[in-house]
Amino acid sequence: MNRFSIFIFSIVFSIFPLLSQGQVSSGYQVLKTNNAFVIKPYAIDFTRIDTEGMSLDCSTTNLSNELNFSHISNYFDEDTQILFRNIKIQARVYIDISGTIQNLYFISENDPENYSIDFNGLATTIKRKLKIDQNKECLTKMEDKFISWYIPLFQY
Repeated sequence: MNRFSIFIFSIVFSIFPLLSQGQVSSGYQVLKTNNAFVIKPYAIDFTRIDTEGMSLDCSTTNLSNELNFSHISNYFDEDTQILFRNIKIQARVYIDISGTIQNLYFISENDPENYSIDFNGLATTIKRKLKIDQNKECLTKMEDKFISWYIPLFQY
């Protein structure tokens, strides 16, 4: 009976690989680089996003204050915040001409598949709650271009 069960499970997991993907939700894929793990949505090719450099009028210090994890940290319990700090996760966001985050992916120093993180929910929270309102001089001047920015999702 045990051999038969193992045989059935191996067939099921080879036919339905989504059942054995680990902790990362099915809308995201994990890519391992030399020093980090990149967690990105399957449907978006980030190499095709046209970014623009920021103008000299842009204060990156003020932009860092506006796009800061502290603005959304109260949406996460203390254990989740500790997890984010332990795996050193950050988001790379792409911001349009209106200051709204349009696309993003995550970078982590540790393998996120070992943890239970809802990246879809995390992305939704970041897109809804973080926006550039104060530092308009940092925004792109063209509608089809974006600026990119890294947001560490942890505090010390």
